Amino acid sequence: MFGFEVVLYLCLGGLGGGLCAVAGIAGLSIPRQFLESVSLSEYSSLMGSSFVLASASLVLGSLFLLADAGNYSALIHLFIAPSFSYLSAGAWFIVVGVGLCFALVLFWKTETNGHTVFVSRALHAACALVGVAIALYTGLFLASMKAVPLWSTFWLPALFVLSSVSCGIIFFMALIQSNGKATTFPSFKKRLAKADLLVVALELLCAIALVFGLLMAPIDGSTDAAGAASALDLISGEGAWVWWGGFVGFGLIMTTACDVLTLRIEDNWPGRIWSTLGASFCVLVGAFSLRYCIVMAGVHPVLGF
Repeated sequence: MFGFEVVLYLCLGGLGGGLCAVAGIAGLSIPRQFLESVSLSEYSSLMGSSFVLASASLVLGSLFLLADAGNYSALIHLFIAPSFSYLSAGAWFIVVGVGLCFALVLFWKTETNGHTVFVSRALHAACALVGVAIALYTGLFLASMKAVPLWSTFWLPALFVLSSVSCGIIFFMALIQSNGKATTFPSFKKRLAKADLLVVALELLCAIALVFGLLMAPIDGSTDAAGAASALDLISGEGAWVWWGGFVGFGLIMTTACDVLTLRIEDNWPGRIWSTLGASFCVLVGAFSLRYCIVMAGVHPVLGF
């Protein structure tokens, strides 16, 4: 039903949405006295690069979706559709998200005699909300397709949101490291690591609920049989190694290990390369593997029952 480009779109859209949400919340947590000060050099490079990466991820993901669709002349209809659809709503969310990221990059790169606190709070709050909406949309985009039982479940949007938030947290932590702020914000980075541990735990519970909810449901017709077959395909089919190795292994287990290492030894080794590349690689592999397996298993329903 969908090509490889859609998987990349869902992955990059989730990353961009999650990073918008995390960076937006981080911006809201900056004390008022710092926002009113003349120089925000301790924050500007970190926050600016966060919103650049978020917007780049959203734009690149959108390009992959266009490449999959191929019908570029129909693009305008996403924005002027007479009736509501998750695809058109998502297109608007992405446009607004990129616009907010651009405004926030200008906000952080512009030297003034003190930033307006209200403007800062409003922009960061809006970016966080739109980021969550984008992350949620990537799951609702699939969940709205009722013909595929693997997708039409509450657990799928919840799983995609949690995966997106985990991506946002890990990449924001990596940006703290790459911008040389690990020693400046050690306590903030540890709070992010603790938050990600909770998000990963919830992600695991959602994945279990998604799979076992379909496996344990009573079989009453081809739809229920298709859902059970898709769940079995996830955990024991030909692509199960991607689920267990990519999503569970890298996305859950290795990401958790990186969070624990951050909490345990970051004070002693603030410049370790794993803080920047290792955790980012693990969470991105996990996010891609999750979406790849969900999309691939969902396009092979069992018929004829």
